[in-house]
Amino acid sequence: MSLIQNFMLGRHGYLIDAASHAFPFEDHSGAADIHIDWKETTETHVFKADLPGVRKEDVKVEVEDGRVLSITAERSRDEKEDCEWHCLERSCGRFSRRFQLPEDAKADEMKASMANGVLTLVVPKADVKKPKARSIEITSGGAGKKKGKETTETHVFKADLPGVRKEDVKVEVEDGRVLSITAERSRDEKEDCEWHCLERSCGRFSRRFQLPEDAKADEMKASMANGVLTLVVPKADVKKPKARSIEITSGGAGKKKGKLKDDGAVCCSFWPL
Repeated sequence: MSLIQNFMLGRHGYLIDAASHAFPFEDHSGAADIHIDWKETTETHVFKADLPGVRKEDVKVEVEDGRVLSITAERSRDEKEDCEWHCLERSCGRFSRRFQLPEDAKADEMKASMANGVLTLVVPKADVKKPKARSIEITSGGAGKKKGKETTETHVFKADLPGVRKEDVKVEVEDGRVLSITAERSRDEKEDCEWHCLERSCGRFSRRFQLPEDAKADEMKASMANGVLTLVVPKADVKKPKARSIEITSGGAGKKKGKLKDDGAVCCSFWPL
């Protein structure tokens, strides 16, 4: 895996670059997966699922909790035929897929159709206000004397971006705490040469995550040097919750005792029912 590919991987291991969106909130129930294509237009999200040989009556599409899309289907093999099977490659049984719809999906207006073994779901998009983003200026030198992942005074983030120019990196903070890093590296196709090996990744890369609670994002410093992006974020003083120690004695903890209710459950009068 290249350094840039490693930068593209999110905390849960799926690629989050522009060309490869993973389905959020995936749930694998043990049944065979349904293969789905997802495209987005200016007005809708469109999902297409291959379900060859499945009748419309054997497909169920549901939306749970307003945003979780669940698709289940079942295809059975006709065992009543008086024949001898020579090859069985087509899958039968129960298939399912469950994932979270995008934030701007108007699930209550979803339309579903089946044709030629393909299930198509069309979901209109709602107008969602984009969060305000503040750009961070990237310098060419060091971003301060502090080094490491976290010190007593700062959080330090380092991202490997070999071959990426400073001008092609964008660092933004959204809603005060969400850090967004995007970068792009292009291959010079104008060179008059013959390529023998192409292993270094090119294209657009991104990473987006929430900063720690004590990060002072408005004081963040960014720098690029030797293909490494360094972000230094000062830490604010966060008051830890006060804790009170409870003395443990060797005897009883008071006159209160658990008692047996009529239904057989033990009730302790310390806890309200």
